Amino acid sequence: MGMKLDKNSSPLFVVTASIFFDREEASRCYSAIESLREELGIKTEFHFTSCQDSHRHRFLDTINSFSFQYLSVVFDKRKLQAQGGKLNKPLLQYPVYSLFSLVADRLENATVVIDKTGSSAFRKLLSKDLRRDINSKNDHTVIQKVKSMTSHSHNLLQLADMVCGSVARSYRDDRPNPQSYRDKIRSHEISVTSPARSVRMAIDGPLVLLEAAQSRFALPHPLWGLKPWGGVFHEATDRRVERFTESVSFDRRLYKHDIEGSLAHAKMLVKAGLLSTAECQQIEQTLNSIRQEIEQDQFEYSHALEDIHMHIEHALVERLGDVGRKLHTARSRNDQVSTDLRLWVRDSIDQLDAALEILQKAFVSRAEADADVILPGYTHLRRAQPVLAAHYWLAYCEKLDRDRGRLADCRRRANVSPLGAAACAGTSLPIDRDETARLLGFEGVAANSLDVSSDRDFAVEFVFDLVMIAEHLSGWAEDWIIWSTVEFDFIKLPEAFCTGSSIMPQKINPDVLELIRGKTARVVGDLQALLVLVKGLPLAYNRDLQEDKPRVFDAFDTVLSCVELAAPIVADTKLKRESIEARLEQGFLDATTMMEHMISQGVPQRSAHGLVGQLVRLALDRGVTLADLSVEDFQSVDQRLDKSVYEVLGAKQAVSAFVSYGSTSPKQVATQLAAWKTRLEIS
Repeated sequence: MGMKLDKNSSPLFVVTASIFFDREEASRCYSAIESLREELGIKTEFHFTSCQDSHRHRFLDTINSFSFQYLSVVFDKRKLQAQGGKLNKPLLQYPVYSLFSLVADRLENATVVIDKTGSSAFRKLLSKDLRRDINSKNDHTVIQKVKSMTSHSHNLLQLADMVCGSVARSYRDDRPNPQSYRDKIRSHEISVTSPARSVRMAIDGPLVLLEAAQSRFALPHPLWGLKPWGGVFHEATDRRVERFTESVSFDRRLYKHDIEGSLAHAKMLVKAGLLSTAECQQIEQTLNSIRQEIEQDQFEYSHALEDIHMHIEHALVERLGDVGRKLHTARSRNDQVSTDLRLWVRDSIDQLDAALEILQKAFVSRAEADADVILPGYTHLRRAQPVLAAHYWLAYCEKLDRDRGRLADCRRRANVSPLGAAACAGTSLPIDRDETARLLGFEGVAANSLDVSSDRDFAVEFVFDLVMIAEHLSGWAEDWIIWSTVEFDFIKLPEAFCTGSSIMPQKINPDVLELIRGKTARVVGDLQALLVLVKGLPLAYNRDLQEDKPRVFDAFDTVLSCVELAAPIVADTKLKRESIEARLEQGFLDATTMMEHMISQGVPQRSAHGLVGQLVRLALDRGVTLADLSVEDFQSVDQRLDKSVYEVLGAKQAVSAFVSYGSTSPKQVATQLAAWKTRLEIS
């Protein structure tokens, strides 16, 4: 449409791009338009302003079945003229460059066809400057060539004209009955039409309407929604910056929590009188629809929209217009993101706690099944004292219980609502922070907006807790890697959790255990990265904190996968009882028990320690056990020793000699086992 404001001309200047991402789809659409021309007997071309209404409707209905995207920029010539502005390169450059920036990552070696009958200034801008500038800001060739053609010789130019006319009509307010004028075409418009949004541009001062819409199968790349903060800017964001600053590639997993927080926020806004009940219902229905699209993998993502929060808000506004724009009332992305992350951490703790309980139950089941097996206990990886296998299994129940306790403490500190803190200072609107906290299940409301808007203590604490879990699993994995060797031969690992060698046919390698051990380093690295990330940040929010989520997510995913694999390994690994028993008496596991027997006979501990050491040396020299020595051998070092010493010699007798609380004595282990079965509700 021409820029000149004549008596009978449209008061609007509209630039429209119709974009096909699939050449075959474009060809099919071209052929469909050609067939419609033949059917309707149109010898020249479809043109919006000269078409009969019935032909216009048929055309729009025809192209509506094809997958393409269109983006339009609408200039109000009256306002432009009143302010002394003119259609020059700077004025066209911002919206047109922005238009192509939105789809640059989807276009490669594209051909741009311009209508020769359009604005000469626009053609010049596209053909000379646009291709060079757009290509230079991307790491691939977006536009390969630009050519001008008459619309009657190219059906897809006619498509662009019809879309352009439909968009223009939706803004015409200069007719005697503008609503009736617009309604003539509305029922045949392209399927999804977004409401326009006014953006004040400083260049020459005109009010420019940026409007976006798309066919029903196209991706939602909103021109009006370039950025939620775009009003003050004169230039579009560089594509390299968008790729550098985006976080939707990793924070999209927060979508459920973002929608959950938004639903609670909307209900609170109703209570505060800032949103009507009907508007809240619209928002709720639409957010639930968006959630379903995300879960069914039907939701489209764009780097231009930065993060999952803006993606969801954009989709909401696209469908509800001003009603959707009200949702962010009294809320900043600062408190919104903090809320989402806290909700996610809370749910993740619950998920991990359940997995840890399953692992504990696996250890308890092993303790019950292996209650009669005695293992050599180790210090410094040297044989030390005999322990019941059940005692060993229950030791890991204790470690995991401390892990669960730390997670519970972390959950309590994370479970505080930041909503209403806004950017950093709160809000002047009459909101009810207690209401959103109640709706979201938070235990309280953060007392200081400046603190909570940038607080990530809970995230650091969560990852520390994950590190401790990983460290415990790493120690367990190390034990079992060693125990499964031919040299130890204590256990047989399930082959389903082992791998082989590409060159050595005999190998059965404990790769899963090795990776559990190895991934601990990764989780420790996540914690280190978080600690350095939050070091020295000034109050309040800083964009650095965007980098917290990859570390938190990675640590959680890694540890959860390790815990979930550990449970079946524990359950399915077999103790090699005969191998263990055959070498159980090696290493003088009963030496400490013999020393304590002497103490009970009145020998001072230090003296008894030295005397038993002499007896161990004697047995070593003869190649026998302590139980193989005679009473005369014992009395050669101390006359107080008699045949009662044999009651504590040998691994089985030594284990039975223990009496202290928490020890490996059969009675104590049986008590511990019963207690764990009660705590974990194992019948």
